Amino acid sequence: MRRYWHDVQLKIAEQLTIDKDLFHHIFDVCRVEKNQHFELLNSSGQGFLVHVDTIEKKRATVTVIEIRKIPELKKPHIHLFISMPKFSTLEAVIEKSVELGVHSIHPFYSDYSFVKSMTEKDWLHKHERWQKIIISATQQSGRGELMRLEKPFAWKDFVKHFNQFEISKCLFFYEGDSALNAKQAISQFKEYGKTNPISSIGLVIGSEGGFSTNEINSLSDLGLSPVTLGSQVLRVETACLSGLSILKYEFDLMEA
Repeated sequence: MRRYWHDVQLKIAEQLTIDKDLFHHIFDVCRVEKNQHFELLNSSGQGFLVHVDTIEKKRATVTVIEIRKIPELKKPHIHLFISMPKFSTLEAVIEKSVELGVHSIHPFYSDYSFVKSMTEKDWLHKHERWQKIIISATQQSGRGELMRLEKPFAWKDFVKHFNQFEISKCLFFYEGDSALNAKQAISQFKEYGKTNPISSIGLVIGSEGGFSTNEINSLSDLGLSPVTLGSQVLRVETACLSGLSILKYEFDLMEA
């Protein structure tokens, strides 16, 4: 079943005209034909199954034949904090994070981050492209809400952004010496969760060069203990996927 993002509110038997970019994507690119069905997703977590009634040169009409409620993301919500990598790497992380059910991504500039800053113009231009990636991955995965992508922030503002989501526990991956591996850290999280509800959990990923000593100390001051993923040094996107997969599996976020 093909799905497309179109933030509208519809009723059973209601007819809708599709035109402009959405028409081009559905009918020119994806080659949807008359009398076929597809689903429209909106920001209220609804899926509208529609029947294609007519297709003209630049517009089409569809009729809603079924409405379903898309399940919300299960808790704990995952918030990914990532040191700004190459734009191509970030785009790969954005796409896979949507598919893996990440609630929000928070890029930051660190001492060793690949990208040190962005102008407002650059951010607006890139954000438009990244939002399209989010929408495309949302359509593909069928999730019922768009992942939040925050504007990159300076390291000095890390604490403010981190505390914004009342994160209960956090995996802080570090390639240097660490007293904990991921299994041990998750075990501590679960023990904590027996008496304290965990509604949000963080994942902090550094750049290809890791974190500086000052940054390690700052994270330690937040109560975050570094966690190792083993002796092999992972690329940023690999570390993100590894961490997200661990959290989804260990906190039963893969259940329907």
